[in-house]
Amino acid sequence: MENPLTTLVLFQVCLGAEAEDKFHMVEVEGLGYDAKRAKVPIAVLKPSVLPSMNLGGFEITPPVTFRLVSGSGPVHISGQHFVSKYYHRNFDNSSEHLSKLA
Repeated sequence: MENPLTTLVLFQVCLGAEAEDKFHMVEVEGLGYDAKRAKVPIAVLKPSVLPSMNLGGFEITPPVTFRLVSGSGPVHISGQHFVSKYYHRNFDNSSEHLSKLA
């Protein structure tokens, strides 16, 4: 089996009830399209203004690191981790093979 294709889909980020009323910035660090490390802020939250944020199914490829750049949290992130296991089989185009498939 080849390496599985993995995707992390993020849905929402929100502050915990005990978070201080100041700005809390969350960033994600991972590999960019050019295979270099990239850091991207994904949310800036403040309990009195914006305590949660919908990330709309933001898709990233693991491995990634989430970091609370400012603020003290707590911060909760919801999402799903998808693992696609696929097999690559080499089939010939012979009529014998095609008849077995029919």
